[in-house]
Amino acid sequence: MTKIRLDEYLLQKGFVTDITIARSLIIQGKVHNM
Repeated sequence: MTKIRLDEYLLQKGFVTDITIARSLIIQGKVHNM
């Protein structure tokens, strides 16, 4: 819930590229951890 709201907030601020990069890094981290 919080992550989604944070994404929407950042998207409104205009950090679309940053959010995309952050998501990819987080996803990669989760995959590597698993």
